[in-house]
Amino acid sequence: MAKDFSAFINRVEELGALPSVPTVLMDLLRRIRDESTSTDEIAGLIAQDSGLTARLLKLANSSAMGLRVQVSSINRAVALLGRHHVRQICLGDGVWSSLKPIASKARFNLEAFEIHSLVGAETAQELARRSGLCEHEDVYAAALLHDVGKFLLLAIEGEAYSDILLEASQNSLELEALESERLGWSHTQVGGWLAEHWKLPETISAAATWHHNPAQMPSTELAPLVGFVTVSNNLMKVLKVGNSGNPHIMPIGGLLPALNLTPGDLQDIAERLKG
Repeated sequence: MAKDFSAFINRVEELGALPSVPTVLMDLLRRIRDESTSTDEIAGLIAQDSGLTARLLKLANSSAMGLRVQVSSINRAVALLGRHHVRQICLGDGVWSSLKPIASKARFNLEAFEIHSLVGAETAQELARRSGLCEHEDVYAAALLHDVGKFLLLAIEGEAYSDILLEASQNSLELEALESERLGWSHTQVGGWLAEHWKLPETISAAATWHHNPAQMPSTELAPLVGFVTVSNNLMKVLKVGNSGNPHIMPIGGLLPALNLTPGDLQDIAERLKG
């Protein structure tokens, strides 16, 4: 039964369980946006985080496949990917890192969830690159953080939400319906609110809110981006890449024509992931 969502917000405020976006991350994002910040300075800031460094190098090498040159330095990666893309990667990874401690305190397979999210983000970006319908650089952070609402539900509902995730996985139930039945709200509603509360880009808020119901999304220029996130999310489930805690697979074939994609595109990506 649906509840007044303000009751959830009040509970968040009462418990003081809402993590803040790290000031170090915000400073990094500000410095990247500032044209007076040199590539060397950006590389130096990124190099302080080994996980972020590895992610940037992996994505840079993926983008540079046609160049037949391995990218081994952060400076080169920043130059190749471009500031906007680097900022999106830092945003996604930075918010992700701030949320991980929440999940580690609950009965939740964070490692499997991280694999699902990271590979899904890279896949969504590749789909957007193939399609050309939106800036593929914007898709990475949106796809990586589309399930951000689950983290906050773990923080607020604790074991109760862990039980919901476990029940959905074991019985192949649709997670959104189970969340609404047991809690009164879903991770998509919570995720959209959290993204707006943190003043994250609208791309992330849209993906968090509509990735299970892209057809119901108000017609906006962000519809293709949400579509890529939806397709990638379900493709990860079909291929059993990690585990998002939500086994329900929605039909995605009908989304492909509007996204300028074909079943062949999905087959090609699936073969690459299996390899």
